[in-house]
Amino acid sequence: MLYSAAVLAIVVSVMSCSDSDDDRKSLMEELNAIELGKYIDSVPYMSHEPYGPDPTWEIYSFDTSVCKCVTGNSFHIGVKSKSATGNVVFLMSGGGACWPGRESCSETADFMTGWDDGAGNPLNGWSLVHVPYCDGSVHMGDNDADYDGDSAADHFHRGLQTTSAGLSIMRELFPNPPGIFITGCSAGGYGTFIAYLLNRRFFPDSSIYILNDSGPGLSNPDNGMITLVKDAWQYMQFMPSSCSRCGDQVMYLYDWILQRDPMARIGLFSSYYDRVIGGSFLDMADDDFRELLVSTSDEIHSRHPGRFNRFLIEGDTHCVGEVAGGYSYAVGSVTLLEWITQLVNDDADWPDVLE
Repeated sequence: MLYSAAVLAIVVSVMSCSDSDDDRKSLMEELNAIELGKYIDSVPYMSHEPYGPDPTWEIYSFDTSVCKCVTGNSFHIGVKSKSATGNVVFLMSGGGACWPGRESCSETADFMTGWDDGAGNPLNGWSLVHVPYCDGSVHMGDNDADYDGDSAADHFHRGLQTTSAGLSIMRELFPNPPGIFITGCSAGGYGTFIAYLLNRRFFPDSSIYILNDSGPGLSNPDNGMITLVKDAWQYMQFMPSSCSRCGDQVMYLYDWILQRDPMARIGLFSSYYDRVIGGSFLDMADDDFRELLVSTSDEIHSRHPGRFNRFLIEGDTHCVGEVAGGYSYAVGSVTLLEWITQLVNDDADWPDVLE
């Protein structure tokens, strides 16, 4: 039997919708099988009050018995509510990471304001949930570790717990956001991986946009670091079982997400020779880091053009805040701000930008 072009178009459309529905069902089934929600209902905040220097923010404080930093300091979440849209920015701070042999890391939950309304900001009117960084495990660990070998825990890698604290408050204040923008710099960029899993698990119908700023989910494959952090942080238990390459490079979780979630879009910003991630964190030679960054992200981009794009620049700067001109930095005719705006607006012409 011969079909008209119109009929064929309808058939293809129905098949695509069916495939998309199956992918989302598979996605949610696998997320439900992971213990992602283990802390969602067990991290009640102790109190909340306006933030003194900027009362447009509220600080939600936690007792250390339910939520604390890596060496036991207190933890809090910042929230800025806006009424212009129902959308939410899930903002994750950066800071140092630690594991046995590298014991110094961010130990206090420093508050960071920002992302205020301004001309041309595509996130104008979006509410914000700010998750400080002080767990030492790039927001995704779940282990009390004994670094000095005296049989007593001395580093509390509670990244899943502190990230869950932010999500728990978000569910209370913003229960049905049409759009969620997950972002963070450095350790906060690494944190976007666990933040996606949690947000999608508890907000199954929201569109999710990810901007990873200089936290590309890479590990040095040659120096044994990956084995140390897996053991110290115990984060692999939260990686989907069908993500067969997540144990090699966490960046491959983005590939797993985009295969299953048609409502996700992901942007990655980095310099080619990031001195903090490539040099200090991963202990890699400049060209080796560049090769790993480009080759791994090339694989994902090639499979998901238009849904995973990069803004990679020359130099060794770390995070957008260090870049000359910041969000006005341009590669060719495309500024970083325009690139992010296209990401959030689902622009079909959103480019992959490699300087």
